[in-house]
Amino acid sequence: MAIMSSSAIPISNSCPLTHELVRDQLRRRVGTQWRAGDRIPPIRQIARELGVGERSTFQAVRDLVRDGVLASRPRLGTFVATMPSTPIAPQIMPKSRASLADKKIEVLTLVARPEPFVGRMIESFEETMREAGGEVVREVVDDGRYGKLAERDADAIVLFNPNPVPPIVCGPKQVLVVVNTALETPVKMAGRFDVVSVDQEQGGFLAGRRLREVGCKSVCFVGCSGNRLIQTMDQTSLTRLSGFEHGWGEHLPLDRIIPAKSYAQICAAVEVPKWLAMSPRPDGIFTASDELAMGFIVGAAAHGLKPGRDFQVVGFDGQQRGRDLPDHPLTTIDVPGREMGQRAAELLLERLEDPNQQVRRLSLGCKLFEGATALGQTS
Repeated sequence: MAIMSSSAIPISNSCPLTHELVRDQLRRRVGTQWRAGDRIPPIRQIARELGVGERSTFQAVRDLVRDGVLASRPRLGTFVATMPSTPIAPQIMPKSRASLADKKIEVLTLVARPEPFVGRMIESFEETMREAGGEVVREVVDDGRYGKLAERDADAIVLFNPNPVPPIVCGPKQVLVVVNTALETPVKMAGRFDVVSVDQEQGGFLAGRRLREVGCKSVCFVGCSGNRLIQTMDQTSLTRLSGFEHGWGEHLPLDRIIPAKSYAQICAAVEVPKWLAMSPRPDGIFTASDELAMGFIVGAAAHGLKPGRDFQVVGFDGQQRGRDLPDHPLTTIDVPGREMGQRAAELLLERLEDPNQQVRRLSLGCKLFEGATALGQTS
């Protein structure tokens, strides 16, 4: 299914819309740009995109909450609650094979065999494109070439989990779609691109709520920082931490936040002594990635401690390696890989139809994968 343009109603700063017109514009995005469970952007961002006042936007969102189209969740934001029973406006039909035949669409990855959850994104993207009649070329490139996309002979470029990479800039006739489970997406273009990601804060909320539900008495967080200063922790870790604190119900003191040097497993393993030295020692741990969670488990095992028995731990990303851990599959925040790939294909089809439309950043909801590392059996 392709999605229709989010600019069906002409909008300009010189002609402010009443809140009724803003409401109609937002309603058009439900079922097209937004789907059930998606968190909509903040009021300020929507107002800026539409060129209207925040008051009118607030009133429009309030009306849609009243009508049951949107749902407001304290501390989390506003989400799409229901889908329209009938299309509000004609949708753009998938392009025919003939109309896509002259388009060269490249999928670029950093490794030949990406993590299974990334592989599911790519497979879903390719399936959706094939159904629409488009052919996709997949190629493995080194990260240095991500800064030279303008030199590639391609009409459209799609990047999956491009982190960390140089600033991404495409040529003036190219369009770009980035699919990313991290918050940081280093695109340095004025337009002609879209981003599909996951709701980092909502995922963190699920982790905090889980550790509260299983009876943890205190918790700590392991994130990624380029150095030893917590305040320079990367934005992905900080946002997941913020959601975690909401789900847990309390802000974490600084001495309960451990900044690892990178997302590599070893970087979490070497930080375990800091956790062991905490008094009282937290019985719940949330890590900003599955790699950090698996590294923490390895580091704790060196001290004879096991997850699910001596401590509870929740990761983030839903990686297959975490699920395959012997005796204790990792409890983690699962990202909607296949839906991310499908949504990316839908955005690309529309972007090819209208390359210069506004930039869209979709943030899809996560769910908890219940493994064996957060079962509430801590002694």
